[in-house]
Amino acid sequence: MKISVTSTGAYFARCYYNIVDDLGSIQLDTGVISAGQTRDTIVSDFVHTMKIRCENQRFINTWGSIFEFQTSQAQSICFEISGTTYHPKYSYTFC
Repeated sequence: MKISVTSTGAYFARCYYNIVDDLGSIQLDTGVISAGQTRDTIVSDFVHTMKIRCENQRFINTWGSIFEFQTSQAQSICFEISGTTYHPKYSYTFC
């Protein structure tokens, strides 16, 4: 199973994942994502809960929220983040 984040936004972004599976809890992050980049993260097929939070850089070392998402479905999720610094957007599909 994977989480995929593709950026077409006019900003730098980063995402954090808090995942609970059969082995416990783990926190992961994507690092900085630039426009035109995709970050794929492989996660366990035995996920109970996933909390996903993505942010965009508004100024140097100043980040704002794009979205927060939570699911208990063990399915691959593909996010696309877009928009501008002060008007970020996102969409997702189970892919």
